[in-house]
Amino acid sequence: MDGELSRASQQLAAVLRELRSERRYTLDAAAQRIGISRRLLIDLEAGQGNPSLTTLLRLAEGYGVALGDLVGFSDKPGLTVRGPGEAQTLWSTELGSRARVLIASNQLELWHWVMAAGEERQSEPHRPGTEEIVRMISGVLRITVEDEIRELRGHQTALMAGDRPHSYYNPGPGSASFHLIVHEPL
Repeated sequence: MDGELSRASQQLAAVLRELRSERRYTLDAAAQRIGISRRLLIDLEAGQGNPSLTTLLRLAEGYGVALGDLVGFSDKPGLTVRGPGEAQTLWSTELGSRARVLIASNQLELWHWVMAAGEERQSEPHRPGTEEIVRMISGVLRITVEDEIRELRGHQTALMAGDRPHSYYNPGPGSASFHLIVHEPL
């Protein structure tokens, strides 16, 4: 996975440099607009570091692009087919949780998530109008959107507002596996 992360870091670095150049932002202006430190932006543009999913979402929003475009994984409709080996891991933990983008185009993303027992992923609100669909594959997943909490099991499916604070938590005992579809209007 280290080779995969290194390739992803280099791809992200090239896209970030291009986006900042196209918009004629200084490092300071870009960092302020995105809401990250200048040092972090410098490191990311140099292909160093492993940005969190929250940082990637901030970068996409700050530059006004889709996450798939930012990480170089966005396809334009017509017909695109991707195999299992082409998914890109954008979030992982030492306990084995991971989130992989399977395919993305413009404002639409399809993810495969695996969450280890006891792990939680908290998400800041995405752009206004963002919606998410969670389709369980196995295990149990507790979803919280603001103060509303639901547990999904088996092959249940949930539609939720992604433009509000939300989180995913696996109460265990085993891992939880699910697909996540994100529609994030630009």
